[in-house]
Amino acid sequence: MEIKWFGHSCFRVKGKNTALIFDPYTPGSTGYVMGNLSADAVAISHDEPTANYDFVIEGSRKTINGPGEYEIGDAIIMGIATARDSANGATKGKNTVYCAEIDEISICHLGDLGHDFTSDQLDNVGQVDVLMLPIGGSLGVKSAVVMVHKLQPMVVLPMHYGSSQNGYRYTPVKDFLREFGAEDIPSQPKLNLSKNSMPLSMQIILLEA
Repeated sequence: MEIKWFGHSCFRVKGKNTALIFDPYTPGSTGYVMGNLSADAVAISHDEPTANYDFVIEGSRKTINGPGEYEIGDAIIMGIATARDSANGATKGKNTVYCAEIDEISICHLGDLGHDFTSDQLDNVGQVDVLMLPIGGSLGVKSAVVMVHKLQPMVVLPMHYGSSQNGYRYTPVKDFLREFGAEDIPSQPKLNLSKNSMPLSMQIILLEA
């Protein structure tokens, strides 16, 4: 499996036979440049230009835009209803957390989650190997740290944080890394994973956009 980050909360997960893209963004909305991408499925966490621009994704792709269970190629995907605030979406709107099983690896993309999980939501998420975690969005750094401890993933991929590309309009990732004493983590262009190469203890990995 190859995982690449294209800035903000946009990732492409490319398995042996199935490719999935999370939260493609409208050009000019994030400060990043996504480029031309193709996929079998596109998962949109919330209806904002920073997450819902599926029109540009090439290929025979299916768009997933909300809660439910989906099977696309070799991927099994579950969308879990959540919100971008602690008031059930009354302030910032709804959010969908996606859990995907690809190549025997479980991936969880939190979108712009803005609250702690309920017990039912936590049960639906289940075991997480790779967590795509918003740092500077609605969740906030302290709650992001709590979420890591609660889900116990083997790999944490920070997203949705302040950077030079977006003019540091969100909380910078170093504030999150400092909580784990990991300020000096070097970034890398992509992550290659297999079930057999999963780290034995939790790792935070920064990807380049």
